[in-house]
Amino acid sequence: MEWKKFKQNSSGQAMIEFILGLMVVISFLFFYVKMAAVFAIGNYIHYATFMAARAYASSSTNLGTQNDNAQTVMTKMVQGRWKGLVKPSNGGTAIGPGQFAQEDAPQNYWNQGAAYSYVASFSLYPWNKTGELINLKLTSESSMPQEDSSDDTLKRMHSVEGGLKGLVPGMMEVVWDNGF
Repeated sequence: MEWKKFKQNSSGQAMIEFILGLMVVISFLFFYVKMAAVFAIGNYIHYATFMAARAYASSSTNLGTQNDNAQTVMTKMVQGRWKGLVKPSNGGTAIGPGQFAQEDAPQNYWNQGAAYSYVASFSLYPWNKTGELINLKLTSESSMPQEDSSDDTLKRMHSVEGGLKGLVPGMMEVVWDNGF
């Protein structure tokens, strides 16, 4: 049996190189498009944590209602969106004292607010031989001083009224001014 000598032909080489080069360019292009989308989503999540911290900081009936308001704002703005790009991590939302809050600090201490932790997964297919994803762990935090609740304000007002009336009975009347 005799093998025929094949004539070397390079007519398809340019097409193969073009296809391989196009795969590399498209792979990196989609990687950067996904990264830009994750950063845009991160910007929106930061806005959502600011709005939740604002809802938590503003006065309401009691501290539990303030916490519920912040949780509702965060849930409406973030939960269930972008399932393919980002996923919540460590329970997602945290409302209340921040990670640097002091236990003995007053309620209106600056480190009160909202935080949201999430993970964005990236890959460079088909260049990632192990198939493992690159996980980018991110956290967005917003803190504000917390206002007293309406219940706390009323308690403080009654204690002031009682203290002043006790000083000079019948001689003093407390009139609360709302600033107008």
